[in-house]
Amino acid sequence: MNETNFHGVTAAVRSQLQLGLKIASLLERSAPQTEWAEALPRVFAKTLEKRTAQAARLGSRYFSRGLIALFDMELRSRTESSEFEGLFDWFRCSLSSYAHR
Repeated sequence: MNETNFHGVTAAVRSQLQLGLKIASLLERSAPQTEWAEALPRVFAKTLEKRTAQAARLGSRYFSRGLIALFDMELRSRTESSEFEGLFDWFRCSLSSYAHR
């Protein structure tokens, strides 16, 4: 994985984690449908259905911790390491450990 691919994938993962966090937060607050529509105006129904089940199972803490780990990975890629595959492996292991807590 080169630097361009790494940062492109990182942006896509960040987007998915942010979406998961929004949905999990809405679920945990039992937000009304109107709030869902305001918070997620461009999410297709099928995507929302799939992500809602995932967010309910994992919870907002998973997505919050995932975003922190993602930030840490990005910071390391810019200051410490150019081993992008290794950094991404570390990130995936971190996410996996958060899912089992």
